[in-house]
Amino acid sequence: MIKQQMDEYIQETENKFAEIEAQLEQLKHEKLQAQTEVKEIDGPRVRTVRDREKTNIRAVPLEKYKSTFEATNFKLTNVSKKAAEFEHPEYGAYIYLLDNVTPTIAIHPSLFERANTLVEIPNKLVKSTALRRFPKKEEDGKLKSNFGYTYTFQTKSELESLLARIVQVLEDRHRVRI
Repeated sequence: MIKQQMDEYIQETENKFAEIEAQLEQLKHEKLQAQTEVKEIDGPRVRTVRDREKTNIRAVPLEKYKSTFEATNFKLTNVSKKAAEFEHPEYGAYIYLLDNVTPTIAIHPSLFERANTLVEIPNKLVKSTALRRFPKKEEDGKLKSNFGYTYTFQTKSELESLLARIVQVLEDRHRVRI
């Protein structure tokens, strides 16, 4: 009787291992498929990121956060291996989703400097050529890399909150001009 129970237990365990291995293979296949090519993105200026496995580059976690940007009316306009560029068509403002270990967005320096609600959130000045729509920092009389202010977030809801604040600042700035 004990031998029969042990055989059943071993069989169940082997079945579970086989199921887990099948799921793992499916996940690997889905990941590879998602990484192979990012295309059909809005806008004519969008570049594609091809097969990350071969080129050994990281890319922006676009698939995870694109819908959050779209919900606040930011449209994807460019993708590079370092950043995804989003534009708010109504206000012409740009935000970048950066390829960092911790999810990070970068905003234009003028937007940061005019908005008290953004200053109170922990941020950091960053220089990167990926921030192509932002001004270049001058050092030693020479123009260096583009720069902006970055904000990190952990969840989609934190990103939603950040983007909502940014849109509010843009709306307030737009009302002042009118």
